[in-house]
Amino acid sequence: MTPREIFLNGCAEIAANFTDFKPTQKGQRLTKIGCDKDISFEIYFSSSMRNYAGSVSILPQVAIYCQRPKKLMQEELSYSTDLVFVSHLGHLTPRKQFRDWQLAGASFELSVREISAAIKEDALPIFELFEDKQKAVEFMMQRGAKFNKNLSAFDLRPIYFVYYFGGKDAAEAVFNVCLSECTEGC
Repeated sequence: MTPREIFLNGCAEIAANFTDFKPTQKGQRLTKIGCDKDISFEIYFSSSMRNYAGSVSILPQVAIYCQRPKKLMQEELSYSTDLVFVSHLGHLTPRKQFRDWQLAGASFELSVREISAAIKEDALPIFELFEDKQKAVEFMMQRGAKFNKNLSAFDLRPIYFVYYFGGKDAAEAVFNVCLSECTEGC
């Protein structure tokens, strides 16, 4: 098999564990639309440019998008995005760092299991939190972006989401949590 075939086979094997997500781009992107159709969740698999038959890396990333705050951003900024949260899967795990997994050879099955488990244990709970926008806002007012024990509270990407769905006071509370995380860690 070519490195590309090994990579796509790994994507398909992982996708098979998440049937409520729709695979696109030959299985490299798994997407799920939230119950209110405004929010979407994505698991994306990229690959290293240095792959060869004996070494095929897969780099999982997760993201949350929301349409409504994007319109607010367009009014305030010269750019806008619907991105609320994004992280490489390795940062969500107890390793707390960027990580790629090996799909070539005997590592294939173990990597597929590890990635699938990390998505289930570390990414899906964050996705579930954002299904209820008010619950997500309240969570971030208390903990910032510390969506699990492996993440830092300091991440201002969700601030427009919080502002849109929770108002100015909620956004200020999230900012203060992020600020206190920064001053404690510096």
